[in-house]
Amino acid sequence: MLASSRIEKATLVDQLAETQIGEALVDLEGWGRAGETIVREFEFPNLIAARGFITRVGALAERANHHPEIHNVDNRVRITLSTHEIGGVTERDVSLASEINDHISSATPQERHTVAIAFGVIVVLLLVVGGYLALTYNKLVRLRNRVETA
Repeated sequence: MLASSRIEKATLVDQLAETQIGEALVDLEGWGRAGETIVREFEFPNLIAARGFITRVGALAERANHHPEIHNVDNRVRITLSTHEIGGVTERDVSLASEINDHISSATPQERHTVAIAFGVIVVLLLVVGGYLALTYNKLVRLRNRVETA
């Protein structure tokens, strides 16, 4: 698809009126208005769970071909939605916000906890393997130096 045809399609999307945005926000738990955007902040047990959530939101956004601004600090994630080509909130933003809410609410606390633990285990394993590789490398360097000096 040509860039110009993408822009043409994007301009067919109308900016929502203030009343429409207000009505949509009533149904979008946790979302609020910030200027020409809608925003929601999420808090997770840890950074790993937050990053997993960001990855899942990225998949939703890619499927919708509508990409939010995502800010992450520690275990907190802030998602900002607006249709940049229009300069405001459109039905595309409301739809993606709804999908994000559906996704977050469909995971039980146990599932979210399990995912966080799984990511934690992976990180620990990577650190252990990385540490082992660093030790092995240092041993090889020392052995090479001994061979060179002999």
